[in-house]
Amino acid sequence: MSAVQLEGKIREHNLPLILHTLCVERERGVLTLIYDDIIKKLTLRGGRVLTASSNQLDDRLDQHLLREGLVGLKEVLEAEREARRTKRRLGEVLVELGMMRQKDLVRAVIDQMREILLSLFQWTRGQYMFESRIAPEVEEPITLDLSMGDILLGGIRRIRSWYRVREAIGGLDTRYRVTPRLEQVTKEMDLSVEEWNFLSIFESPVSLAQVCEASPIKDFEITHLIWAFLVVGALEMVGD
Repeated sequence: MSAVQLEGKIREHNLPLILHTLCVERERGVLTLIYDDIIKKLTLRGGRVLTASSNQLDDRLDQHLLREGLVGLKEVLEAEREARRTKRRLGEVLVELGMMRQKDLVRAVIDQMREILLSLFQWTRGQYMFESRIAPEVEEPITLDLSMGDILLGGIRRIRSWYRVREAIGGLDTRYRVTPRLEQVTKEMDLSVEEWNFLSIFESPVSLAQVCEASPIKDFEITHLIWAFLVVGALEMVGD
């Protein structure tokens, strides 16, 4: 049994907010995102993303293994033939044939799913639909189990469009401060010392211009961090 909970159009800034909302509400289900003929799906449970899949050929496991140099072309083609013949997963065949160790396969699949997930932050149009799943689904053998805060931080950092960032965070005079929820929203995030030092700048209201002067981080990176911390609720804009 399932029910559509959320659907609409993907725009320049709303995908991070959609993901954050689903995880804050601790939804369990599947988020499907469609852009032209590309379909990517995320499974969520308890505020975390478990798996990411895609019908795009460049997102397939064999492509990832070749790009990363984890398996040679000859081995990949041989394993693909065997996987088709026996109707099994490519990774299972690679391990059985001694072409990969199980622990290396797990790491590769996790990295592949992470790349699929983070690639979605480049999308500025398309359609999305979330279906909540009430009935238990079959458990996947390998899962991402990433916190939404880390996903948003990693995904927004990959956005190269200054226009998208500017529209999300405001201008040089826009002021920000940490929220009372700072500790709560960051407790599951794997923040670096640099990122914690960055957040400390906002203990009192401070403008974007002042942050750029005070932080050793490059200005372009600063704007991405502010956007991500605004979305997760660690920062908030301060009015006049």
